[in-house]
Amino acid sequence: MIAKVGLGTLGLSGKYLNLSPDYARKIIQSIQDVKLEVIDSATVYEEGGNSIDKLLSDSKLPKNNSIYFKIGADNFDGCIDGLISEFNAAKKMYGRMLECIILHKTNLELIDAHKNFFEYMRENYPDIRLGVSTYSEVVLDAYHRLNIDVVQAPLNMIDYYANERIFRNAREHGITTQARSCLASGLLSGRYSEDDIEHFRDSIRGRYKLSPDQVTIYNKRIKAAARIKEFYIYACRKYSLNISMSNFAYSVIANLESVDQIIIGGTTLQQIQENLCLAKLPHELMTEITEGNMHAWQANTL
Repeated sequence: MIAKVGLGTLGLSGKYLNLSPDYARKIIQSIQDVKLEVIDSATVYEEGGNSIDKLLSDSKLPKNNSIYFKIGADNFDGCIDGLISEFNAAKKMYGRMLECIILHKTNLELIDAHKNFFEYMRENYPDIRLGVSTYSEVVLDAYHRLNIDVVQAPLNMIDYYANERIFRNAREHGITTQARSCLASGLLSGRYSEDDIEHFRDSIRGRYKLSPDQVTIYNKRIKAAARIKEFYIYACRKYSLNISMSNFAYSVIANLESVDQIIIGGTTLQQIQENLCLAKLPHELMTEITEGNMHAWQANTL
């Protein structure tokens, strides 16, 4: 069974590259007839210059779409009033489409404050699902005790073993799993090869060439992406696949048993339309990847 597909709106915000509100709105309007299980947005995405809330509202999305909204990215002390304010703004904008609130940045120091927020939400909005976005298995275990419904975490072929236990553990706890960052900040988009090291920029986080250690990790990631690109070409020939590398990278994650939902993205209409149609990959190919090749593609997260 393949994961349900959702749209991530970070690429439409302008944080990755300049994107006019008119073009972003055109993208949204072009897919408004698509039944998306999830539309993933966040308060901080407005820092890119485009108000995603306004773009989605202007596009008159069908009411059967579900908004999963992340809050708390800049709330470093876990101030419950600030979290409630962010939630209220999202609720006012999306109404019944707002299905889930996800705490954007969580850690063990904030868990008591977040517990109070969850209690407030369950008392006042029992129909809203609650979740966390995390990189940490330890954090997941702690928040599991607060009875969260959803966990969102990065998962891609370069960093698979850094986070895959989060997904397996969440499944064991009965928590819905949501995979994001499946292209490793664009490294698995198919646009880069090992010779293109000077051309790749992680523009959203600036994580490159900041120290000798980071340069080493950066180079490992570029090499891993090059090996995955070679395997993608081989897999397309062997299994008669007619998909782009980015669609392949998304499809691999979507075909994992531990992934319930996958967030795809893009900054062009073509990219998004293509990635919304993920492929059901042959079992033999997934076995080749998970049992034969995934280890060789791993690089430390930068």
